[in-house]
Amino acid sequence: SSSVFSTFYSVEDRIEAMADFETLSAMTYALHVKESGQLREGRSYFDEEKKIANYWEKKYTEKKGHEEKKIEWELLPYSQNVFTAIFYMRNFQWRVGKEISFRVSHDNESLLFKGTAIRKEVLDTDAGKFNAIVIKPEISVKGAFKPMGDIFIWLSDDDRKYVLRIESNIKIGTLISEVIEIKSGK
Repeated sequence: SSSVFSTFYSVEDRIEAMADFETLSAMTYALHVKESGQLREGRSYFDEEKKIANYWEKKYTEKKGHEEKKIEWELLPYSQNVFTAIFYMRNFQWRVGKEISFRVSHDNESLLFKGTAIRKEVLDTDAGKFNAIVIKPEISVKGAFKPMGDIFIWLSDDDRKYVLRIESNIKIGTLISEVIEIKSGK
C-alpha cells in the first residue's frame, strides 16, 4: 500500500504460484492476504492428469468472523489458474493487434482469457527503462479483485517478456503493480 492509502486501508498481500517447467501446466498457488479488517490464507492445487482442481481457503473478517471454504472441480485440459496465467502469456509472440486466448480455471469456473496487444511504448520503472508491449486482457474474476474497468499488462518487448506493470480498477480503487527490480536467472 502507498503511505497515504494505508492510513485508512492497509494491504500486504503475497501470492506464490508454481507451474510445470516442461508442460507449462499450472500446479499450485498459495495466497496470503493481510488487509485492514481481513486475514486470509488460500491454497489451490491443479492435478492435470486427473483433471481435478482443489481450493481451500480460511478467512477472518471483522464483519463475519471465521470462515472456511473447500471446493473441488473438474479441470478442462491446459487450464491455467488466475496467477500462472500472467506468466503463461509470456510464451506467446505478441504484436500490436494480435489476440490470444487460453483457458483459466478459478473458483469452480472455467473461464477464457482473451488478450489483445494494443500498443508499444517505453515504460520507465524503478528497474529501468524498457520497450514494452501493452496487453489488454478480458477475463471474469469474482471478489475484491474483480475488475471494475479495463485491465492492462505491460510486458517487455524482447525475448524475456518480463511482466513490468499491471493496472486495474477494482472495487476498492486502482490496483497498480510495477516491477522494482529484475534479477537475472542462472
